[in-house]
Amino acid sequence: MTKAKDRRLRGMYKSARKENNTLRETLTCVRNIIENTERELEGVYAHLEATQRELEDKDTHAQNLQNRLILTTLKSEYLETLLSSKDNDDVFRYTFDFFTQNANPGAYFGVGVAANEEGTGLRIIGCFGIPSPDSQRFCTHLISPLIKKIIQNPQVLTDKPEEHPDKFDPSIGKYLPGISMLQVPFMPDPSKLIGGIYIYKKGEQPITEPEIAIASLFVRPAGIALLRNP
Repeated sequence: MTKAKDRRLRGMYKSARKENNTLRETLTCVRNIIENTERELEGVYAHLEATQRELEDKDTHAQNLQNRLILTTLKSEYLETLLSSKDNDDVFRYTFDFFTQNANPGAYFGVGVAANEEGTGLRIIGCFGIPSPDSQRFCTHLISPLIKKIIQNPQVLTDKPEEHPDKFDPSIGKYLPGISMLQVPFMPDPSKLIGGIYIYKKGEQPITEPEIAIASLFVRPAGIALLRNP
């Protein structure tokens, strides 16, 4: 009876060990499958990320090309507009109108400056505005302190007069907050500044990147037009 019982116990033990070994092999196989699957998924994710980056790069490139095409078209239209100018007043007025027609909708103001008779500096020659320009007095007080800057640094630049109010006449101090300005030099060549235009907005309306890009189209064509016209 005892021997038979021992044999049964041995048989059960061997069977249990066999089942345990089989289970271990199964678990090992499952772990290998999981690890391989995770590696495959990592590869898939990496491929997806690379594909996404590639698509984003292509989208960026396409957008850049589209922006360049838009600016090239605008430049061609601006040059055509300047061809119809009969004098320097037309150059300033056409430039301001062209900007406002192609920038974001809203109220814009402008002040034109041109070389003085002595050729030693710039003088204010006119004010522009949509719906209407500011007074000559206001334009003079706003722009006169900035002329030195455009002479020293003739580039398309943005400015916020409220950040340096001490430069301006105290009578316009209360009007400075909220003004955003764009300085646009007119230069037939990189070493010759013969005029420019200041375009500004009120009411905390910032100058945008597209507006800067549009203004940058004016620099050389407007300078050439000022030289050409009487």
